[in-house]
Amino acid sequence: MARIVKEFDERFDEFIETAQTLFFNKGYEQTSVQDIINHIGVAKGTFYHYFDSKSDLLEAVVKRNRENLLETVVSPIVNHAEWDALTKFQKLFEQLNGWKLINHSMILDMVRMLYKDENALLRLKMVEETRSRMAGPFAEIIEQGVTEGTFHVNFAYETAEVILRMCEMPSRTLITAILNGVYNDEDVNVMEREVEVFNRSIERVCGIAENTVDLFQDAGLKGWLSLLEQNVVDQVR
Repeated sequence: MARIVKEFDERFDEFIETAQTLFFNKGYEQTSVQDIINHIGVAKGTFYHYFDSKSDLLEAVVKRNRENLLETVVSPIVNHAEWDALTKFQKLFEQLNGWKLINHSMILDMVRMLYKDENALLRLKMVEETRSRMAGPFAEIIEQGVTEGTFHVNFAYETAEVILRMCEMPSRTLITAILNGVYNDEDVNVMEREVEVFNRSIERVCGIAENTVDLFQDAGLKGWLSLLEQNVVDQVR
């Protein structure tokens, strides 16, 4: 049988798509480099021609998902001609959280992997790259809000960076619950308080009227807790 030779980009895409499927179905830890090359039908040397390691491949998968998210979810909201800035701001958070819920299996598995001590630098790099890519779209919405008179800030891009850093706060206790595989009523109360503090803090940072935004919604939190509970039950089984 003749050996099939593929263009660099085509083979790269094949690695990304295969890895994402296997990571999603089997889990990152349970998927080996051998699993990936067996699925594609290439030699191990071919894998290392494209990637230094499995974590390097994961980084490429995350980057691809981030770019797809920007193209399919974020850009249409930012460029919507009929929505004001407050509507775009709300829609952006709703759609981003919805996307994460839809892809919850991959997100949960990724959190568990990235928060291992040995992956601290990889996690930091991914967070910083995501923050850098998302700051521009957020800044565009903020600039529109300033023009409309609903946002009151002097530096849109820097404000966007601050907001993205603040986004880590409502996730803190939830991530701890994911890592521990368990949560209690007090954890839920803490998460609810963190969401409330986040929403009110965003209003102050952006100079928005009080009680105007509900960016991390209670329904979204309940959705994550439900998924986490189911995930814990599945692990026990």
